[in-house]
Amino acid sequence: MDSLACLNHTLMVMIWICVAGLGACFGSFLNVVIYRLPRERSIVWPGSSCPACGAAIRWYDNVPIFSFLVLRGRCRHCKTKISFRYPAVEASALAITLLVYWLFGLTFAALTTLFLTLLMVAVAIIDVEHMVIPDELSLGGIVLGLGFSFLPKGVTPLEALIGGAAGAAVLGGIRWVHMKISGVEGMGLGDVKLAGAMGAFLGWRPMPLVFFISAVSGLLVGGGYILIRRRGARTPIPFGAFLALGTVLYAMTAPLWAQYFEETWMM
Repeated sequence: MDSLACLNHTLMVMIWICVAGLGACFGSFLNVVIYRLPRERSIVWPGSSCPACGAAIRWYDNVPIFSFLVLRGRCRHCKTKISFRYPAVEASALAITLLVYWLFGLTFAALTTLFLTLLMVAVAIIDVEHMVIPDELSLGGIVLGLGFSFLPKGVTPLEALIGGAAGAAVLGGIRWVHMKISGVEGMGLGDVKLAGAMGAFLGWRPMPLVFFISAVSGLLVGGGYILIRRRGARTPIPFGAFLALGTVLYAMTAPLWAQYFEETWMM
């Protein structure tokens, strides 16, 4: 029995290590997505290179987190500093992957939640840095959400379809009304398309809650930024980042809300 228990413990440790390694690799790919998509470059080809000198990055200099530490945050060739964002994204993806595995285990729910969460991480960072949400992430997210809806024990294809349409319609309507009243664009089409992706992944039922979390967090953080920086009321705020935050917070706690939504909509 002791040998069996030791074997089980070893297997569990190995699984956790594999999950952590997979998460770090996801983070490395996210860095490629975050850097290249806003610049309209392929995320597949060519291979990674230093943004400063253009030197190709060897595989042993591209190991998530570890290579950054070994190189002391500098390019091996030109010694230019590497942005701390790279290991931060890799570490965040690693932590997210471990958290999803801990919450959901090896299930289809874990797979869906992981893809959605990592997608939202990329959206948030790109929106904060460039004030844009690439169609590859928003429209691609709609396609992914609809695809994941065919997996068992999750959002049904019909719920995903209604959720995607409802999410885009609500933010699209708010955008249209704001433009009619103020004469200026208060929300980009990228946010509208992102809401469609959120709805496709989550279904239509939790969308009011997700919008509420996003709006409150955007008001608090964005309003605080304007006050602290003494900027004008028309200071652009990357609302896509707050939509991503609301989506992630809900996705990570979805099992806690599932029974509530079932009971509420069956009344």
